[in-house]
Amino acid sequence: MLGHFVVVALIQLLTGGGINGDCDNTCATNPKRDCSCFESRLSREPYGFNTFIQPDRNLPAFEVQCSNLDGKLWTVIQAREEFNAADLAPDGFDRTYAEYRDGFGKLTGNYWLGLHKVHALTTAVDMSMRLEMYNAQYDLLHGQYDVFRVAGASHNYRLTVAGHSGNAASTIASDSNGQQFSAKGQDSGGDECPAKFKAGWWYAKGQPSCATCTPNGPLATDQLGQMGCDTNGFGRERATSVTMLITPESYLAK
Repeated sequence: MLGHFVVVALIQLLTGGGINGDCDNTCATNPKRDCSCFESRLSREPYGFNTFIQPDRNLPAFEVQCSNLDGKLWTVIQAREEFNAADLAPDGFDRTYAEYRDGFGKLTGNYWLGLHKVHALTTAVDMSMRLEMYNAQYDLLHGQYDVFRVAGASHNYRLTVAGHSGNAASTIASDSNGQQFSAKGQDSGGDECPAKFKAGWWYAKGQPSCATCTPNGPLATDQLGQMGCDTNGFGRERATSVTMLITPESYLAK
């Protein structure tokens, strides 16, 4: 299975550097409420593609990156790679609540799609989430959740997550299910977790540990503030890239 940043390079190579996909007229006027426009020629790309979607017709369409994993299309909502860290220097993923709400970074590098957009995606249809982590040797660990839903701004983007499978990130549901999002400038849990972990996340309210899996946390340390997420499968290695992806739950069952 190809990792996110290899896929990005292949997309740019195959499309001559361009990343925007064109939907046909039918799809443009009646957008699909999932990863992308399946009517588009881009849906046949073996590695993935970028396109515009509109899960909430009351909001403007926005661009997303779609990744083809074993023949299934996923929408990338977060991507991090240590060697592309300069994309987001100097703050990395230690961003304000407003930045996490609106999104930051570039689709061709490190980025966070934005809570408002993820809310729209996960409200339009029932979604599953997959977390992929690679080390420097390109070994893969992953965790997948059958249910992944983000509430709206009035609920501080509260997370509903359940149904784990895979060999990593097994504690996201126990730590983060039912939790509101916290980031610099808005500590929804009141435990200073965004400052401790230097990242925005759905931290466990009232728990000093905050969370045992923080995919937005620093990659380069094994101390407090690490990403965590059951990376013991890497042995002495650590994760150097992380990707979060979502796709319709019903789509995976086909």
